[in-house]
Amino acid sequence: MMLISWVLGLLTCTIYLPLQLWAWLALIIGVGFFVWHIMLRRE
Repeated sequence: MMLISWVLGLLTCTIYLPLQLWAWLALIIGVGFFVWHIMLRRE
């Protein structure tokens, strides 16, 4: 779901240019939370 929203954000960046920034930010935050949850499950 995170990757789908990232791709949609990048594809529609011609309509709304700051959306590309938010798409990258959402991907970085989403990956951070995903890695964080994996690290918590290991312990």
